[in-house]
Amino acid sequence: MRKGLVVTLGVVALCIMASPGFSLAPVIACIPDIIISDAEQNTQTLDRNFFVFSQAINLDEMVRDDDATTKAALRWTFVETAPGNSILINGKAPLVSPTPDTIKDPGASNLRAVSNMATFRNRLWSPVAGTLPFPNPGATSMTSTLQMYVSDGTSYTGQAILVRTVNTAAGAANPQRDAVVPQSQKSYPFTSGSEGWNWFDVSPTFPAPTRAATGGVLSMTKSSATTAAILFGAWESPQNPSLALKMRWGCILRARYRMTSSVNGDGCPGIRMQAIWTHVTQSGSSWIPDFLNQDFNDRVEVITNTYNLPAAGINHIAGREPGTSGKTYTILYYPQQTDKLMAPTAVVYITCGMLDTDTFNEDLGTLNVDQVDVDGIARPDVGRGTLVTANGFTTTNFTNWVRDVKKLDPSGTTTGLVATKSATNMVITVPQGNSLLEASFSSPMPGTALKAGYYYRVLWTVNSTYTPGGNFLPAVRTSVIGTTFQWYAHKELEGGGSYSSIGTANTPFEQWVCAPSAAPPSTTATEPMQLRWEAYVLNIPNVVFNKNISGTVRCLGVLTEEFPPMP
Repeated sequence: MRKGLVVTLGVVALCIMASPGFSLAPVIACIPDIIISDAEQNTQTLDRNFFVFSQAINLDEMVRDDDATTKAALRWTFVETAPGNSILINGKAPLVSPTPDTIKDPGASNLRAVSNMATFRNRLWSPVAGTLPFPNPGATSMTSTLQMYVSDGTSYTGQAILVRTVNTAAGAANPQRDAVVPQSQKSYPFTSGSEGWNWFDVSPTFPAPTRAATGGVLSMTKSSATTAAILFGAWESPQNPSLALKMRWGCILRARYRMTSSVNGDGCPGIRMQAIWTHVTQSGSSWIPDFLNQDFNDRVEVITNTYNLPAAGINHIAGREPGTSGKTYTILYYPQQTDKLMAPTAVVYITCGMLDTDTFNEDLGTLNVDQVDVDGIARPDVGRGTLVTANGFTTTNFTNWVRDVKKLDPSGTTTGLVATKSATNMVITVPQGNSLLEASFSSPMPGTALKAGYYYRVLWTVNSTYTPGGNFLPAVRTSVIGTTFQWYAHKELEGGGSYSSIGTANTPFEQWVCAPSAAPPSTTATEPMQLRWEAYVLNIPNVVFNKNISGTVRCLGVLTEEFPPMP
């Protein structure tokens, strides 16, 4: 996306307003933004200006209610905050001067009473009365902001969405179609500096690149002084709860980074991007992760390397780096699902950093982050994608998976560590007191080449010996890894998490990745990929959430689905 072309809602917070009763408010999922076009139902001519999107979304799929209220009994309504009174849903106008009582009981304005399928109409461009074709409104597009509400009669929840109406010129070769699109959450063009992004590094343990936030970019530079060293540093999005990203139930967060680099080819330093869910606490004027709070969730990271070691079979993939012309990099994040995702002190922050572990070659130069756009995608139900079955990408038989156990430090020990596999599961057991070790299982080789730029869901079925009040589990990580070591995508549940730990019942551990691409999304295959499931322990003194770690984690199956990328 180009600067200046993204409509930003800011933080679309989940607002739960409840009366003094004991009813739990319904939980809204990731309602998409809506595009209403003039191409819908145009079976006669292109430009009939109908401007109606019939059955755009299923309201029943957009909500969860933990009380006894059935979805059919829930009451939906909306308020148009801008421009006002232009959109009809299921033939109903927006509430005017809403109050808590009219939202909880919208009466004749209840959208769900008409249908569970929501039909959107722009009534300024498409009057309810009249004869088609309606007069051309003389505009190319307009954007309306709606606050959607759902109530169980006692309490309610709201979420903002955008509805954009698009008028395609008559005779256009590619008319805009009606569409549901990911909901915009944040756009950072960096035209006014860092825009709340902060810098993080671990210097002097690892040297940090020099950095700046000027000229409409966030920059990171590796100079000749640090050529032979592993180098790390990252820009992090705001962590202040009033400014930070927030997660919603059933929502896949998508962050797209538009980047350039001062050099092309394998001399470009490596890139690391992350999305992290955590509780935060205020420290002076800053907000930082609250490592004393054991209610934390998982994180994802995507790493792009530029190694070129032909003798070791590691060959740089041309065009994977940003280059002087620039490229867009995508990370997808679907955290372990829990109502605490919406806690007031819980935020998501994303990062973009320079991680250069190539100590063999002259990787020098600057990485520039030109813009970051963040939106939310409604999670599709399992079975909606195309199944990927080759080389263990969908299996309940792990006979051919490869086991690996290793110490992460010479002083560590693997005594008592169990890592076994069978046709039905993979099991890793860590005894208390062990530290700095890792056990993993990888899918068979040769790996599966994915479609560049396409989205993939890897759904792992897992369970463990964890029970509340006992020792915490070791960290669990699932990965999609390029076999040339040029690209990694990890999802990790930190060791020591309390509410989000894997329980004794079979639990889905859901990872989403955008396959690496040197070009726009296409059916062109990437390098072969492997799946990896692993557990590890880093019992570091004085880090609260890494203490008292032991237990067993199991994987009983894996299912992989492919999805075309959304716009």
